[in-house]
This record gives sequence, structure tokens and C-alpha cells, in this order.
Amino acid sequence: MSSKLIKDPIYGYVNIESNLASGIIDTACFQRLRNIRQTSYAPLYPASFHNRFLHSIGVYYLGCKAFESVNQSLGNEKGFGEDEWATYKRIFELACLLHDVGHAPFSHTGERFFETDENMRLKIYKKLSDLVNYDTFSIDVEQYCKNGEFAAPHEIMSCIVSLETFSTYMEGAIERDFFVRCITGFKYRETKENNNDILNCLIELLNSSIIDVDRLDYIIRDAHTTGFQSVSIDYERLLKGVRIISKDGIRYLGYHKGALSVIENVIYAHDAERKWIQNHPTILYEHFLIQHAMRTIDKHFSSDDSAAKIFSYESLTKTGMTFKDKGKISLLADEDILYIMKNICPDSLSDEYFARNERRRPIWKSEAEYRVLFDNALGKDTLDKFEIAFQEVEKYLTNNFSRPIINDKALAYIHEEEKKICENKRSNSISPKDYDNLLSGNAKVKKWVLCLKEISDENNLPFDYAIISAHKFKSGFLKQDLEKMLIDFPGLNKKAYIRDVSTILMSEKTRDSFFYLFYRGRDEDGFNKEGFIDKITKALSVEALK
Repeated sequence: MSSKLIKDPIYGYVNIESNLASGIIDTACFQRLRNIRQTSYAPLYPASFHNRFLHSIGVYYLGCKAFESVNQSLGNEKGFGEDEWATYKRIFELACLLHDVGHAPFSHTGERFFETDENMRLKIYKKLSDLVNYDTFSIDVEQYCKNGEFAAPHEIMSCIVSLETFSTYMEGAIERDFFVRCITGFKYRETKENNNDILNCLIELLNSSIIDVDRLDYIIRDAHTTGFQSVSIDYERLLKGVRIISKDGIRYLGYHKGALSVIENVIYAHDAERKWIQNHPTILYEHFLIQHAMRTIDKHFSSDDSAAKIFSYESLTKTGMTFKDKGKISLLADEDILYIMKNICPDSLSDEYFARNERRRPIWKSEAEYRVLFDNALGKDTLDKFEIAFQEVEKYLTNNFSRPIINDKALAYIHEEEKKICENKRSNSISPKDYDNLLSGNAKVKKWVLCLKEISDENNLPFDYAIISAHKFKSGFLKQDLEKMLIDFPGLNKKAYIRDVSTILMSEKTRDSFFYLFYRGRDEDGFNKEGFIDKITKALSVEALK
């Protein structure tokens, strides 16, 4: 079969079958991924403008290598006929190629708009089940959802886009079922039937809570483009070490002992990126600006009486979605959002996105600085209450202003709400219990807003702050799943769990969340930034201890 070569800066030439190149990669649907950024790291690393297009090619390449290792590991014990096994290989590789085809603009920053409420989630899950049209899939997915186990919105949308656009590549419900499971990670619940345990191993190669080819490519590619080189990852050694290991009559995905050092490097590199890049305040602020813009855009395009939504399956397609008095949106990508931000829905936060010198600055710049400033000063119990209080302030401001900005406008609103609550009490419009709850909630927010107002006045700074929640670092790998990863020691004729042979899981646990506070700084001579930080953190600490 003829093929096409695509040059990847990491893997070299990637061999793509001609029917996939012309029938999928060259289509407008797949080419859209050239205009979807892989990450939001550009504010820190200007070269990190790699896209979902090249990432998808990379995952396909790694997926082909991983499948070959599984094939060799199983030998003649697959339990499938030759043609049947070839079909599963083809569908798995197709899923690797198409796993991100439904991504929203700005990747994970925008995907939450596919599921803005429970009804929207139910709608897209219903559409997916109808497209697969296979009872086993519907039953399994219903049970996963009842257990609170949901696929990421972009995974569901990628499945819908693929089944609608590239259905000719999947013949029948069984192929559609396996394709969707590979992308969503919904494994077969009945593992002892129809060699489903082996199929579950293939699903885990693309989508798992541990190591998969999707995660492996973005760790390698992000490090390559950002220059954030934590450790070297020998992906060839890792993928050659993939094994199917039998335990208690069930076959699981595991690794040869020779891959153990690479597994540890993958975990370390992934967690370093998560801790030092994804949680960096500059990245979080960029995310905050884009999410605000998308909320504004979503509201703007949903303002008429129709059910049309800009963040929908239709807007991702070539056909597109038509909006009353607003024109049509098709092949929705990053540049569409940027154009609308600049020309149709501009506001002060959009201006900050395009003019970095207008952005607020973080008072502390990492979780480490936050802990130095507050952990010892407040103690665990007070610190927990302090963090919860600022989460409440952020939620209050987001609900009432769509953005967590502390300024004179917010303070005036808080005072006005206080008056309304008291007036409703005098007119007996609310119960005494509701009055106490509302007044108490309003007072908690007011306390911190006034504290920041006072410190701003003392330092002759603009009373203008933004709160952005962050998560204290925890490994992105689910520990209970990772610790059960099987490692094969063929020379010893032994198999062991990774928890018993590696110290990589022995990491300190921390609280779940903290927050960043951004302020409008001054660059003039004489401004003592260190003195300001000291004053504001002491003021916050004193207020927290009251």
C-alpha cells in the first residue's frame, strides 16, 4: 500500500498510509487542528506554538510502535483471528490519529464550553450513543456515568466529529464501539468475555490514568518546544518494553523491567511540567483572560432566541453554524476567537490579552512562595479557612460580575447588596435564617475586599485585584492505578507491582488548593515592591487570624 511521509521534528519521518493522508489528514476537518494551539505556554515560552495537528501525527506514530510491541508480546496467544486482529489494529491506529479532532479553540482552555451544564452533557452523550448504536457500549457508558466517571468533553466531541465525518473508515457497530472506547478510555466492563481484557490493554495504550501514547507525545513535544528539559525520555525503550501480562486469569498492560527507569522519567517530567509550567501564575492569568473572552463570546452568540451555540459540534465542521444577524461560524479555531475578541466583543480584559504591559502582576509567583509567606504565619487550620474564604470571594465575584475582580465597582455592589438584605429583612421579605446567611456571606466577602482597599490606599496603588484559584501540586497520575502497574522480570520469572520496586510514588501530600492574587503594579522609581508584598501579606495574615 502506498504511503506519504510527514516530517516530524522529534521522530523524523512518519509514514502515513495514502488513504489516511488523503481521506483524513488532508480534509478541512483535520487541517483545522493546525490552528488549535497545543498549549497555553506561549506567555512563558514564546516558541511553544506547536499545534494539535502535529501532536496527532505524533500520537499516531507512537501508537503504531506501541501496538507492534503488544503484538510481539502476545505472539500466537491473541485469541483473535488474523483478520479480526488486523481490524483492531487499524481501528486503534485510526483512534490515535483522530483522538483530538474535536478539540475546542485554545485546547483545554476552551473545552469546558462544550459542557456548560448537565443538560448539555446529557445531550452530547446521547448523540454519541446514537452514533455508536451498540447496546454494550450504551450500557457500559451509562454505568460509568452513574459512577461519576466521565470522559473529557474534547474526547466526546472528537468521537462525534470522527463518527460523523469519517464513518466510511469504520464498518459496523463493533468497530465504532472500539474506536470510541480507545478515545474516551471507557474500557469493557466484562473483561472475561470476547478477549475484552486484551482490548482494554489497547484502550489503555491511548487513554489511561497512567502512561499512554497521548500523554507521552505531549510530554516530549512540550519539552522540545519550550526548552523545559527536566529529564530525557527514551520513548523507544519505553514502547519496546510494553507487555501484556497475565495475572489471576486476566491480562493487563505492563512493562518489561528495562523500561522502569523510563517510566520514572515520564512521571517526573509530567509532574514537573504540571507543577512549574501549568501552575505558573502567568499561564493561569492567560487562561483566565481567554476563558473570560470565551464566556463573553458564548453569551454574544447565544443572545438570540435560537438554540445555536458557537461552542458546538456544528461550529467545528466545514458546514458550520449560522447565527441570526451574526453570520456563520465554521471550522472554529483559535484565530476566530482572537478576531472576535478584537473586533466584535472587545473589553478591558481582552485588551490585557493583546497588551501584556497592561496585565496585573502576581504578588507571589509560585506555590513555594505562597507557602513561605503564609504557611508558618497562619498554621494549618487558619490557612485552610483563609483559602476557603478567598475561594468564596472568587465565586461571589464571578457569579455577580462574571470575573473575580476586586475594585471600587465590586465594593459598591457589596454595599448595595448589604442594603438590600437589610431592607428585605425590614419588609419581612426573607426569613430570619435566610437573612443571617445572606448577611454573613456578604460580610465575609466585604471583609477581604475592604482589607485590600486599605492596603491599596496606604501604598498609593490602584484598587484593582484579580483572584485566580490554583491547585497545590499533586501528581497527575492516579496513585491507586499507578501503584498497580505490573513490571515483568523475565530473567527471574517474576512479576511485581511498581509500588514494590520503585520509590517514585513516595511523594509528600499537600492540601488541594491555594490561590494567586494579582495587582496593578507601578514601575516608577521609588516603588518598593518587596515592601508592598510584605505589607499586603502581613495585612492578609492579620485579617485571617482575627
